[in-house]
Amino acid sequence: MSCDGKLLPFAQGRALVRLTEANPQLDCTFTNRRTPGVTVTPPPPTTAPTPIPAPQPPLPTVPTAPPVYPAGTPGAAGPNLTITKSASTRTPRLGDVVTYRIRVKNTGPVAATDVVLGDKPGAHAQLVSARTTAGDCGQQLPLLCRLGTVNAGASETIGVRLRVTATGPLHNVAMVGSSSNETSLVDNIAVAGVFVRHNPRVEGCASAAQRPRARAAC
Repeated sequence: MSCDGKLLPFAQGRALVRLTEANPQLDCTFTNRRTPGVTVTPPPPTTAPTPIPAPQPPLPTVPTAPPVYPAGTPGAAGPNLTITKSASTRTPRLGDVVTYRIRVKNTGPVAATDVVLGDKPGAHAQLVSARTTAGDCGQQLPLLCRLGTVNAGASETIGVRLRVTATGPLHNVAMVGSSSNETSLVDNIAVAGVFVRHNPRVEGCASAAQRPRARAAC
């Protein structure tokens, strides 16, 4: 079969062609080839050919609603997870426990599935506890919290308590992700920085620990 000079597959005298508003008709020709040794049974006689109706004017275009795609399909609306993070104090002392508040929100129009939060404070911190309003969190660092599904417009809060073990700057990084096709990833990371000050009481006890006689005073 040939339509407008392009070959198309066909079977049993039938073919599927695509007509568009820009190209509403095609000039198609079926080509039959005789195979030697094959008897072709002629079709039964038919009555007068059915008259071909006169072409009708095209119908007016009716606006349709935008297509609805499953979540994760390219071009479909997807979730958008955002994350914010803050510390209970910006200048803790050595040995203090700092509480970090992490908020994960889905600002997209559809739910985000299999949402996971990762939190990595660095080598100079010890995990005291981790709590979340949905799902569960591990109890070791780097911290991993599985939040499950976060619906459109919903948010979850994670509280992380860390004991700082060295002086100087401490940058705590948190990231969030999901198994959904998100519209943007630029707001899936948050950092909360603190500066750990010296603590004479803790550092004095650490020095005294080297002297057996003074150990009881701490």
